Amino acid sequence: MKKLVIGIVVLIVIVVAAAPFVTGLMMEKTQTEQMASYAERYANQPFQPQVEITSYQRGYRSSHIEWSITLPKYQFFADLEPIILTEDATHGLTGVTYQASFAKNDWYSNFINETLAGKDPFSMTGEYSIFSGLTSKFTTDAFDVPIEDKLLFHVKEGQLTFSSDPSLKEIKTTGNFAGFSVTDILSVEGLKLSADNTVVSSIIMAGTSQFSIDRVSISNPDDGTKISIEDAKVASDVDFNDTKNSLSVATDYSASRFVAAEADVKDFRAGFAVNNLDVTELNEFYQEYSRVMAEMMADMDSMPQDPWEAKQAFDQKMRIAGMQLASNLEKFLKKDLEIKVTDVNVVLPQGQATGDLAIGLKKDMTLVDFMILLEVPQSVTDIFTFESHVSLAQGLVPNGQQLVQPLMPAMQTGVFQVNGDKLVHHAEIKGDKLLLNEQEILFENL
Repeated sequence: MKKLVIGIVVLIVIVVAAAPFVTGLMMEKTQTEQMASYAERYANQPFQPQVEITSYQRGYRSSHIEWSITLPKYQFFADLEPIILTEDATHGLTGVTYQASFAKNDWYSNFINETLAGKDPFSMTGEYSIFSGLTSKFTTDAFDVPIEDKLLFHVKEGQLTFSSDPSLKEIKTTGNFAGFSVTDILSVEGLKLSADNTVVSSIIMAGTSQFSIDRVSISNPDDGTKISIEDAKVASDVDFNDTKNSLSVATDYSASRFVAAEADVKDFRAGFAVNNLDVTELNEFYQEYSRVMAEMMADMDSMPQDPWEAKQAFDQKMRIAGMQLASNLEKFLKKDLEIKVTDVNVVLPQGQATGDLAIGLKKDMTLVDFMILLEVPQSVTDIFTFESHVSLAQGLVPNGQQLVQPLMPAMQTGVFQVNGDKLVHHAEIKGDKLLLNEQEILFENL
């Protein structure tokens, strides 16, 4: 029995002693595999940063790693050198902890030494667990950057945290940033970020995200005008349907108050959604878009030096790019594609406005197919699903009586009807009829 206990103790000692070496070895293997997976996933994405491990020095209890991050398609802007990230990792029993830094880049060290008097407010730390995956944390202390004319750019404290499973496919993000300001001109307070996403492909991440700002204040010191936004929020939901190979994206915007000059807007809300996007077509469109934009960027160095001539040349390139991409956009016009504007709400001193709209396709279409509407307008009921609601306080529309009168012989009512102190609108396609305020549009009268 005594020998058994001694054997177990010796085995534990060996395992504990070997653990740092093993976790360091596993970390190197995992990071190498992750970089290979990243390179494969984004091989055809010209605007995706290129990330590679340029040096890996693994020891018994620690490792020193150097990364190179290159932005190839943007380098012509300022001849950007690859960004160097160094990482010092400490091996533990079931994982590693690390500290990272950009200090090896001249631009970074010069900024810290010359602008911040050698005090680095930034910190990057993290942990990689064999069982739970990766957690990375970026924090900043408050610091000031002098601008000019006694202006000061003040940055407050903040923290951003990323976590993922070992495969880097399930990614969560949380962030809190107290804000920043420019003396007497700009103040941004209380930024918050959260996201929970799954990597579907090189261009698609499904999941939810929320971003909010407590307050934005902008002042013009010359004339004293001010703009302020309070409690601004953006929430997004991306849903990938594997069975249909389709994508639906919904984004909601809101702000409790917006004040600018004489405008005072309260309780602003609006949602926008695109449902049932064909993912195959989306991937093809992105590839074509990347190719067209890469060609444009490659031509930027040959642009005229004169600003006016450069603008004319750029506008011409954009027109050509638009024509090249039009045929790809057309491929999205498939049955069940739907666009929605939801929960629109605005409160002004003159009253409240609300509304929503949904329009979809009943069948696959091309741009040429829509030409039939010019000759046979009643075919709109064969092509689209549609419904809209609008409610306006009459105080918002001083000449509202014009809106309650039919605008053409096919209409039996105006676009709006009077309902108490409001102007209301409802339109929908119901069966083979287009109804406006419950009355049929008489296409034969067009």
